[in-house]
Amino acid sequence: MSADSLAVALMALDDPEVRERVRGGDMTAFHPDVELTAREEELVRAAAEEEIDPEVAGFDASNSAFFNAASMVPGNVLSGPVSNNFKIFMQAKFAGVGRSMDAGCACPPMGMQAFGGFAQ
Repeated sequence: MSADSLAVALMALDDPEVRERVRGGDMTAFHPDVELTAREEELVRAAAEEEIDPEVAGFDASNSAFFNAASMVPGNVLSGPVSNNFKIFMQAKFAGVGRSMDAGCACPPMGMQAFGGFAQ
Protein backbone atom coordinates (compact mmCIF):
# COMPACT_ATOMS: atom_id res chain seq x y z
CA MET A 1 0.00 0.00 0.00
CA SER A 2 3.01 2.26 0.20
CA ALA A 3 2.84 3.27 -3.48
CA ASP A 4 -0.81 4.19 -2.98
CA SER A 5 0.18 6.46 -0.09
CA LEU A 6 3.00 7.97 -2.12
CA ALA A 7 0.66 8.69 -5.03
CA VAL A 8 -1.92 10.31 -2.71
CA ALA A 9 0.79 12.39 -0.99
CA LEU A 10 2.17 13.66 -4.30
CA MET A 11 -1.30 14.62 -5.50
CA ALA A 12 -1.94 16.42 -2.19
CA LEU A 13 1.08 18.66 -2.85
CA ASP A 14 -1.06 20.56 -5.35
CA ASP A 15 -2.79 22.13 -2.33
CA PRO A 16 -0.64 25.15 -1.38
CA GLU A 17 -1.43 24.70 2.32
CA VAL A 18 -0.38 21.05 2.31
CA ARG A 19 2.75 21.89 0.31
CA GLU A 20 3.73 24.60 2.80
CA ARG A 21 3.17 22.31 5.78
CA VAL A 22 5.28 19.57 4.20
CA ARG A 23 8.00 22.11 3.43
CA GLY A 24 7.99 22.87 7.14
CA GLY A 25 8.42 19.16 7.94
CA ASP A 26 4.77 18.47 8.89
CA MET A 27 3.95 15.09 7.37
CA THR A 28 0.57 15.04 9.14
CA ALA A 29 -0.74 17.34 6.43
CA PHE A 30 -1.87 14.29 4.44
CA HIS A 31 -4.97 12.13 4.80
CA PRO A 32 -4.70 9.93 7.92
CA ASP A 33 -4.52 6.77 5.78
CA VAL A 34 -1.31 7.97 4.09
CA GLU A 35 1.59 5.99 5.50
CA LEU A 36 5.01 6.75 4.05
CA THR A 37 8.34 5.06 4.62
CA ALA A 38 11.25 7.24 5.70
CA ARG A 39 12.58 7.19 2.12
CA GLU A 40 9.19 8.19 0.71
CA GLU A 41 8.97 11.03 3.22
CA GLU A 42 12.34 12.29 1.95
CA LEU A 43 11.12 12.11 -1.63
CA VAL A 44 7.87 13.92 -0.83
CA ARG A 45 9.70 16.65 1.12
CA ALA A 46 12.06 17.20 -1.82
CA ALA A 47 9.10 17.31 -4.22
CA ALA A 48 7.36 19.88 -1.99
CA GLU A 49 10.42 22.15 -2.16
CA GLU A 50 10.41 22.16 -5.93
CA GLU A 51 8.33 24.42 -8.14
CA ILE A 52 7.18 22.43 -11.16
CA ASP A 53 6.62 24.53 -14.25
CA PRO A 54 6.68 22.52 -17.47
CA GLU A 55 5.84 25.70 -19.39
CA VAL A 56 9.27 27.19 -18.61
CA ALA A 57 11.84 26.63 -21.33
CA GLY A 58 14.50 24.22 -20.20
CA PHE A 59 12.38 22.52 -17.53
CA ASP A 60 13.63 18.95 -17.32
CA ALA A 61 10.98 16.72 -15.77
CA SER A 62 13.36 13.78 -15.67
CA ASN A 63 15.69 15.60 -13.26
CA SER A 64 13.04 16.89 -10.90
CA ALA A 65 12.51 15.70 -7.33
CA PHE A 66 8.82 15.31 -8.12
CA PHE A 67 9.63 13.05 -11.08
CA ASN A 68 11.94 10.95 -8.88
CA ALA A 69 9.16 10.42 -6.35
CA ALA A 70 6.47 9.85 -9.00
CA SER A 71 8.58 7.29 -10.83
CA MET A 72 8.25 4.96 -7.82
CA VAL A 73 4.47 4.78 -8.24
CA PRO A 74 3.74 3.07 -11.61
CA GLY A 75 3.09 -0.64 -11.39
CA ASN A 76 3.00 -0.60 -7.60
CA VAL A 77 -0.39 0.97 -6.86
CA LEU A 78 -2.94 -1.51 -5.52
CA SER A 79 -6.06 0.66 -5.69
CA GLY A 80 -7.74 1.12 -9.07
CA PRO A 81 -9.15 4.57 -8.18
CA VAL A 82 -5.77 5.80 -6.90
CA SER A 83 -4.10 4.47 -10.04
CA ASN A 84 -6.59 6.19 -12.34
CA ASN A 85 -6.49 9.47 -10.44
CA PHE A 86 -2.69 9.51 -10.33
CA LYS A 87 -2.40 8.90 -14.06
CA ILE A 88 -4.84 11.74 -14.79
CA PHE A 89 -3.02 13.97 -12.28
CA MET A 90 0.38 13.32 -13.89
CA GLN A 91 -0.94 13.88 -17.39
CA ALA A 92 -2.39 17.23 -16.34
CA LYS A 93 0.69 18.23 -14.30
CA PHE A 94 3.10 17.60 -17.14
CA ALA A 95 0.89 18.55 -20.08
CA GLY A 96 3.28 21.41 -20.88
CA VAL A 97 6.20 19.07 -21.52
CA GLY A 98 5.08 18.96 -25.12
CA ARG A 99 3.62 15.86 -26.67
CA SER A 100 6.14 13.49 -25.11
CA MET A 101 3.38 11.17 -23.91
CA ASP A 102 2.07 10.82 -27.45
CA ALA A 103 5.57 9.94 -28.64
CA GLY A 104 5.96 7.17 -26.08
CA CYS A 105 8.47 9.06 -23.93
CA ALA A 106 8.53 8.42 -20.20
CA CYS A 107 8.24 12.17 -19.50
CA PRO A 108 6.09 12.35 -17.45
CA PRO A 109 6.94 9.03 -15.89
CA MET A 110 3.44 7.73 -16.39
CA GLY A 111 3.60 7.98 -20.18
CA MET A 112 3.38 4.36 -21.21
CA GLN A 113 3.16 2.42 -17.95
CA ALA A 114 0.24 0.48 -16.57
CA PHE A 115 -0.70 1.07 -12.96
CA GLY A 116 -1.05 -1.78 -10.50
CA GLY A 117 -2.22 -4.17 -13.18
CA PHE A 118 -4.85 -1.76 -14.48
CA ALA A 119 -4.06 -1.14 -18.13
CA GLN A 120 -4.91 2.33 -19.33
